[in-house]
Formats: sequence, C-alpha cells, structure tokens
Amino acid sequence: MINLLIFLFIISPMIAPLRMMILAIIVLIKFEITHEYFLWAVLIAALFYFNLRSDNFVQSLLGHYEIGGGLIDFILISLLPSSLPTSGFRLGAISLAIILLCGFGGEHRQELANGFLAPAAFTISPSYLPLLLASAIACRSRSATAVISFAFIMQLRSRFLKLLVLVIAITVISLECYHRHHYISAYGANFWNAISNSRLWQWQQLPSKAVGIDGAISRIGTVKFHNAFVDFRVISGSWLLPFWWLCLVISTYQYLPSSILFSFIFVQFFWYNSSVILFGWFFLINKKRIFLDDYSNFY
Repeated sequence: MINLLIFLFIISPMIAPLRMMILAIIVLIKFEITHEYFLWAVLIAALFYFNLRSDNFVQSLLGHYEIGGGLIDFILISLLPSSLPTSGFRLGAISLAIILLCGFGGEHRQELANGFLAPAAFTISPSYLPLLLASAIACRSRSATAVISFAFIMQLRSRFLKLLVLVIAITVISLECYHRHHYISAYGANFWNAISNSRLWQWQQLPSKAVGIDGAISRIGTVKFHNAFVDFRVISGSWLLPFWWLCLVISTYQYLPSSILFSFIFVQFFWYNSSVILFGWFFLINKKRIFLDDYSNFY
C-alpha cells in the first residue's frame, strides 16, 4: 500500500492538492516524529506567523496549485516517516525517467528531475543511473545532471568510466549554459544573468517586507525565486529564517553522507521548495537515518 502511494506521488501530474492528499495518507498510515522536531517546530511556527501577514493566506497555506510548497507541505514533510519502503520510490523514479525521456512533463520537467531523479541516484542500482542521467540531460536540467553525474561517479570503480561520465556532464552543462546565454543575452542580460536564467537579477529585486510563502509574485512572473534560501528571505523579510533552514538541513550531517548533504544544499541554491523537491530529498534523508539506526542497533 505504501509503495503504491509513493509510486503514485512520483508519477502524478503536477496537481499540488493531489500530491498533498497522497502525502497526508502516507503520514497518517505511518506517523512519526522526526529527530529534528525542535528545528521543524520553530520553522513551522515562523512560517505560520509570516503567513498571517501574507496578502494571500490561503495560497500561502496550500501552496501553488501546481508546485505546492505551502505551509501544509512543510508540516507533512516534517512528519514524513523514516521507515518508508524504497521499492516504490525506486520504481517511481525509473518510471518517471522514462516518461521524461519520452518528452512528457511540460514546463515542470526540470523540477521533477531535481526532485525525484537526483535523490534517487543515491539509492538506485548503478545499472539504472545511465537512464536517470539521460533523462536529466533530456530535461536540460544542469543541476540534476550535475548531481546524478556526481552520484554515478561515486559508485563507479573504473577510472575510465568515471572520466567518461565527468566529460559528459561538463560538456552537457557547458552547452546548456552557452545555449541559455545565447538566447537570454539577446534581451540585454549580462553574462551571469544570462546563464542563470535572469535569476541573479531576480534575487536583487526582493520585497522589503515579509510576504508569506506565496503572498507575492517574483518580479519576472514566477511564484518562487528559484533559490530556497532566497525564498525564506522573501517569506520572512530577513535572513534569519534562511539561516534556520540551513541549520535544519546541516543538522542531518550526523547520519547523512556528506555527498548527499552537499548535493541537497546544491539543489537548494537553484530550486524552490516545492512538494516534489521536499518529498524526494527528505525521503532520501530519512532512509539514510533509518539505515544508520539499524546499523547502530546491530552493533
């Protein structure tokens, strides 16, 4: 049952209320308080307080209708059990990779690659990693390509294959940067803004007051600011909340391999916290925690 729900969560269309209901059912079936409950409690209390000051409290509570990421998603993720089975997640990631490789996914293909394919690269058999990497490349996601390539290299023993994957990753990312620079610079953007999809300019145009999770739209028309730390700055109006979120993430270093921790932080610098990215990465984080707990109990 849980495996089926996880599988459906991954391959579901980008309808945030649907994913929220699936996640709520998973949490109700296997309710669990996380080890970082104090850090989560303070974060959720702060989010609720700033949402009260939002111009759109309901949307800040529920999140965007396609990508989610509202207060309820954060609450559910904080209760996500660490004892969830992995077979549904792996099968869902493989199925999603095939779906994305076939050209489906629309404008959210890169988000799906970063939210599901990237964390799955650390749990899946190396024989499936070429599929995940090809799918990330097809989605034209530089961050997902980098993370999956990194996970691939970590699992390979052959120096030749490691070098081959590294060359492929560098080539793909370089070509994608060139393509974006060539396209966006035609509209007057400078080099760094061009290769970052105008995100650097966007991050310089932040609201001066707290606006809640989705109380304001970014200056270039997106709901999120494509950086989780900048998002928390926009939510709260100060850099204290982003620092707290960073502390929460770093607190997982006790049981999380540094390769996964740094990969998650890397993705956080280029993506917002949608329901997809929150679930995919915290599913991986929680599985590493339960593995360490089992290992400790064994000895």
